Amino acid sequence: MGGQGSASGLHHAQTFRFPLVGPAAGPCLGAPFSALTFAHPERVLKRAAPEITRHDVEKGAQFARALTMRVYEAKLVYSLVSLGEDVRLNNPGTIADYLRPAFEENPMQEAFYCVYLDRKNHPLGRHLVSLGTVSNTLVHPREVFRGAILSGASALVVSHNHPSGDPAPSAADIQVTRQLREAAKVLDVILMDHVIVGDVNSDPQGQGWYSFRQTGLL
Repeated sequence: MGGQGSASGLHHAQTFRFPLVGPAAGPCLGAPFSALTFAHPERVLKRAAPEITRHDVEKGAQFARALTMRVYEAKLVYSLVSLGEDVRLNNPGTIADYLRPAFEENPMQEAFYCVYLDRKNHPLGRHLVSLGTVSNTLVHPREVFRGAILSGASALVVSHNHPSGDPAPSAADIQVTRQLREAAKVLDVILMDHVIVGDVNSDPQGQGWYSFRQTGLL
């Protein structure tokens, strides 16, 4: 459009790009735009939507992303850990022996495992919930029982290791066990035991493990 004007009467026209939000907008990243041309964009914006400012228009892409919901799917994926005889995890010594190879994968870090059980205490699978430092690991009932619910487990055992070799529980271990015990009651899932795995030579009791169930704390 040249000269002093044109038949359309648009002088100093500006084009604004508005994000399309809704079913037709496509994925949240790179949402399509609709281009509209106005002779006096400020007046048109004020008439059409007084609450919208030039800044809002420029940030339209951010609004489109904010208004798009992302839905995720939760699922369990099983992978073969080992082949061997059928085991029943119904005592702390068996639980410690069952998980000891898993703890040896990261011997200098505390690892927290859950083992989900069927009605006969056969393991359905094991889950590494948290991998921490030499002296501690973080765990929350939410992460512990998520897998139990998804797998349809009747019960579970939890276990973590002490790289120092002494399986005696810390104050934090006792607190976490109490939290898990209360959560298990609410969800109606049996928490069979919490076993701390250490080393026979470093254990004053000479067992190499500590059972919260055996000592009456569960």
